[in-house]
Amino acid sequence: MEVVKDNFEEALQLFQENLYQSEIVALDLEFTGIHGKPEQFNDNMTERYSKVRRVAMNYEIIQVGLCLFVRKGDIWETRPFNFYVFPEDSGANPRVTLEVSAISFLKEHNMDFNK
Repeated sequence: MEVVKDNFEEALQLFQENLYQSEIVALDLEFTGIHGKPEQFNDNMTERYSKVRRVAMNYEIIQVGLCLFVRKGDIWETRPFNFYVFPEDSGANPRVTLEVSAISFLKEHNMDFNK
């Protein structure tokens, strides 16, 4: 379910109802950029966290994807929710850093930046 301002209240209620039934919750974040220091296979947890944190500190989250998994006997039902969270103009003139390759990737995968 695509969640925007116009259907937020309805989607939130549906999300909360389904959350109590779910056994697994998957999270996916879309940022305005993704590049920082590359992760290495042999990074320890502290190094990995530090590298990923730098990306999160430099770029904005523009979409939060949550998928709830509900078991129905031997079948798993998925209930996806995509929350568009691009910051609004609040008059404080916030800055958003965009990485062209990340935005191009999102456009190629049908992200609608007008929501």
